[in-house]
Amino acid sequence: MDLESPKDIEEVDFRNLTAENIQEFMPEWEYQPNKQLKSGGRGVVFSRNIDGKTWELHVDQSRPRISLISSAGDQHIVELGGSLPVSLNRRDKELRFRGDTSFYRIWPDQHRYRKGATPGTSSWDESVVILRSTLSSPEK
Repeated sequence: MDLESPKDIEEVDFRNLTAENIQEFMPEWEYQPNKQLKSGGRGVVFSRNIDGKTWELHVDQSRPRISLISSAGDQHIVELGGSLPVSLNRRDKELRFRGDTSFYRIWPDQHRYRKGATPGTSSWDESVVILRSTLSSPEK
């Protein structure tokens, strides 16, 4: 009998999510403890430089909202109205934020989200942001 370990998937209240919870799923990102959210609310900010662009992930726990923005002007903002617990899926290396009609999923090299879907329909448009270098590294 193959049972999942209780630590394989853990549910955490969005308001109680810690920087350490997020860092576990974004190991190449740097936590920015001194950076404030634009809303002035409670939350955390992470950043990473990829191919000359600085990306920032803002987890605004006072809204609740997830924002992924880049120094080149890219903006991916997902409002999580009626936020449900956050799933920390260690088996699949996925961090999943869920709301009533939206979700935001994080893997080490990509983020996926859906927003504004009508519950009960299957016609959700999913957006994907690939967050890994596309520049080839020099051979040694």
